[in-house]
Amino acid sequence: MKISNSIVKLIIVNLLILAGTQIQAQCLADDTVLIGDYFFFPEELVIEVGETVAFINIDGNHNVDGINNTSIGELYNNPEDFFFTEQEGSEIGTCMGVVTLTEPGVYNYESNVSFDVTLGMIGSITVDIFTIPELLTSLYSAPLNLDVFQGAYAFSVFCEDTLSQPNQYTVFLPNNAAVNEIGAELNLNQFDFLALPQFPTILEYHIAQGAYLEDDLADGMQIGSVMGQELTITELGGQLYVDDARIIATDYLADNGVVHIIDRALAPEGVPEATVMSIISDNEEFSLFEEAVRSAYLDDDLIGQPTINTNGGEPGPFTVFAPTNAAMIEYAAILGMSIEDLLVSQYIEEIVNNHIVESEFIYQSGSFSTEPSLVNNLGELLSITVDLDSLVNYVDNAEIVVPDLLAYNGVVHAIDEVLPVEMPSLEGTCGTWTATLSGANESWNGSQVYLIVDGDIITAETVNGGFLSSFSFPVDFGSVVDIIYLPDGSSNGESISVTDISGQVIAQSSGEGLYGLEPCEGEPDCGELELTLYGFNGSGFDGAYIDVLKDGNFFTSIQYWFSGDQLTMPIGIDSTESISLVYYQQGFGSDEFHGYVLRDSEGNVIVDQNESGQIPESVYDIVVCEYQEPSSVGINENFKHLTVYPNPTTSVLNIDGLSQNADCFIQILDSKGVLVYEEDKLSESVDLSELKNGLYLLHIIDGMNSWKNQLIIQK
Repeated sequence: MKISNSIVKLIIVNLLILAGTQIQAQCLADDTVLIGDYFFFPEELVIEVGETVAFINIDGNHNVDGINNTSIGELYNNPEDFFFTEQEGSEIGTCMGVVTLTEPGVYNYESNVSFDVTLGMIGSITVDIFTIPELLTSLYSAPLNLDVFQGAYAFSVFCEDTLSQPNQYTVFLPNNAAVNEIGAELNLNQFDFLALPQFPTILEYHIAQGAYLEDDLADGMQIGSVMGQELTITELGGQLYVDDARIIATDYLADNGVVHIIDRALAPEGVPEATVMSIISDNEEFSLFEEAVRSAYLDDDLIGQPTINTNGGEPGPFTVFAPTNAAMIEYAAILGMSIEDLLVSQYIEEIVNNHIVESEFIYQSGSFSTEPSLVNNLGELLSITVDLDSLVNYVDNAEIVVPDLLAYNGVVHAIDEVLPVEMPSLEGTCGTWTATLSGANESWNGSQVYLIVDGDIITAETVNGGFLSSFSFPVDFGSVVDIIYLPDGSSNGESISVTDISGQVIAQSSGEGLYGLEPCEGEPDCGELELTLYGFNGSGFDGAYIDVLKDGNFFTSIQYWFSGDQLTMPIGIDSTESISLVYYQQGFGSDEFHGYVLRDSEGNVIVDQNESGQIPESVYDIVVCEYQEPSSVGINENFKHLTVYPNPTTSVLNIDGLSQNADCFIQILDSKGVLVYEEDKLSESVDLSELKNGLYLLHIIDGMNSWKNQLIIQK
């Protein structure tokens, strides 16, 4: 029968007292296994690689067999075989032998002399190793606390099986800053980029076969990685690099290898670029197209990672046909523009979108033979042609000179021509004007500018990030041009200037819009009136406005929307014209802070509605020069006391002051002139909650007469 553990322990103590150093002299080892009748003590032993184990017989005749499993008639197949012949035990212990175990694993053994093995003469030794995964955990834990958690976690999850093997490895481990950098480039968070389809392959490129300490690394070395490609070691100024990553800490040792920490993530050949935007940005041949993308504010879109980012909602994937620099310059010349003017023109967004296909599929060149056309971001078809003889592909008439530049969110094809867009004529009866928006740094960020001609919105521009932007437009005799500026926050050094085709400045402003510009107008015989709006230093942001009418006809509308406490604009006037100023309250109780004053060309006050604490009143049919009867056209009586508020509005528009006999209806058009709302019976309250933020044109129509004004929706 098997003796108890307590008896064995007592025997061990007695033996150590009796034998003293005599056993140690015979059997010096790191660990000891005692052998007696019916037992090994300990039955299970755990040691590290390279430790020694002494077998000491204290009772009976026994051998130690680490080769044969006699109970089933097979071999143990231990990582290493060992065997000690039978010997008789003694009170002071007989040294059977010492074994050094250098291979990790489980070693089973038995004593099969005179006794039945199944009665207890079976033991095991587990040779454990301090593996690289364990080392990785220790690097970011106390006491080291190195800044490597993200990389260490990734290797532990994706490469644990490999790095736990007894083979020797060298791991080049990116620190957290390197992981954050590649995460930012990929536009992914620390968890999303673990879902990259080639991520395990990328990690295996960081693992070299064999253990290379710092002293083993030398300039010009080529080291084979686990994924198959070679890693290149260089030395520059006494500093070691692996590929383009600097080795910043070295020689963290495990039993099966070594870890070095690097400051950049490594990328094997053939792995896609981070995003299509990074392909465009990193290639000098696309530098002008990159500017165009940024001018069109599409750079944020082109870093979307919808197939990887588990949060969803990202734009893409994309197939981008990117014109080379030569193609961009040639296209600008065809339009009669400099490349600088083209890049800041109002057409640049349309041009860029003409080259982008956004769909759930990524169209590489291999799919062109089955894809005769693709729908671009303008909703137009791009014709794909495959020349089987020359193996050259075309999109429309542009040759694809470099195909298949792959990214994780799409593909870029380089083309030798710009895909043209249709542009309206910029020549009016009074030529062409150009509005230029400029500002320092981020001052324009998110601000909006609307070009309005004769009350109709021609174009709307959103300006971001301090980029210079301009747009050209035709101007005709008899037209009235307004440029409305809606700052994103407070005005901060932004300016608007308007020039004619010769570059002569027509008008300019800083931090406010431009109103009532009249192309081809000669000098008015009554000169220019000066209309000044007063506000309580920013109180104008509440949405009141003044309509200016000449002879009862709408001329322009001016918002109480300006920085500072006043806004001044000129108004040209002839002796045959009368002028009306119609004030529209904003309806929130701040109108008593508003006012306006109209002066003639000599500075004389004609109208003073800037009384402190009083709401300004409207004035009608003011004759500036010699007296004349009010215009027979006048202002429609139904509209004379019309008030529309609040403006800006979030959702509800109130309409007060219509004649009870008025039979009116309302229309609202968006900035592209599209009818977005119509009501055939006008009520005192209109629900606009379904409309998006932006500038609209409001029409109230009564028979043959109409009243129009800009409407701002801002939720």
